Amino acid sequence: MGIDVWIEVAGELDLEARLFALSDNPTPDARDRFIQEVQAELNGPKHLRESYGGGPYATKMLCREAFESVDRRARIPASVLRQRLTNVTSPASRFEPMDAVVAMEVERLESDGGRCVRFVGADRTDPMTVEEAIQTRYANRPELMQDQLARFRAFVEFAEATEANTGEPCVIKASG
Repeated sequence: MGIDVWIEVAGELDLEARLFALSDNPTPDARDRFIQEVQAELNGPKHLRESYGGGPYATKMLCREAFESVDRRARIPASVLRQRLTNVTSPASRFEPMDAVVAMEVERLESDGGRCVRFVGADRTDPMTVEEAIQTRYANRPELMQDQLARFRAFVEFAEATEANTGEPCVIKASG
């Protein structure tokens, strides 16, 4: 489980629609092709994934409007994504009901004699750049840090290319 962000490309069926279409033709070859498509898409430039386990969460900084919207979708100009890579921004401020409960519990524990020094379930990220968030989160794993930096940069480049081709900002979908 984790945080996922996708760029929706006009004219392409999303994974759920493709899976539904597969149910009409459940041959082994069709299933294998679908699995290969999913693996390629999840490893490709139009998808980002971050695991839970303590922030800062760079996806929530890069695509904050998607996380703050009710349907978890937002049209975000590529120029805004590019700017957030290296300019200070704040993470998404919308809390899910469980996040609010966790945050209240953290505050209660912190005020109860300081028994809870750090609680990784609460995302209390200070404003920073997306790249700083990645560097902070993966400071002890430099090989993973470089991979994540490259994935986020490729995501922004894909958004720029898609926007240049369509003339419209990308629709970005968030989950998690």
